[in-house]
Amino acid sequence: MLRCIPSGCHGLCGGSGDGRIQPTVLGVHNGKSRSFFRERLPNGGRVFLCDTFPGTVSMLQRDGLLPRNITPAYDIASADFALVHHEDHFVEVDYQIWVTWDRVDPVHVLTYDGVPIISVYENPRRVARESPRPTPVRSRPAQ
Repeated sequence: MLRCIPSGCHGLCGGSGDGRIQPTVLGVHNGKSRSFFRERLPNGGRVFLCDTFPGTVSMLQRDGLLPRNITPAYDIASADFALVHHEDHFVEVDYQIWVTWDRVDPVHVLTYDGVPIISVYENPRRVARESPRPTPVRSRPAQ
């Protein structure tokens, strides 16, 4: 039995090069990362949503698939997280994230039958901002 990855990227399933719109452009898989973003950004934040139509974000939020307090970031440097679809032509986006944030390890990978569909990277500056600061220890005068 032949199974196709639901992103429409594989030539047998349609997608790239056949004149059809990729489901990733419509945010089909972005909404499947909603629990990750709800957990990691309870107070909202900015997410670079690689190749997702701006109007799609509104639809995902309206339908409850993406928290309303998530704001799309249109550049990687200003985002708290960056979401990248696993498509050949987005290898450059992975590379841009690695160079901009000096890290190559995604913090979340959405898969289908073990095949990665989306990787999410976290901006290290966000990690530094969110980390609890140590409480200064004050010495007491000797008595």
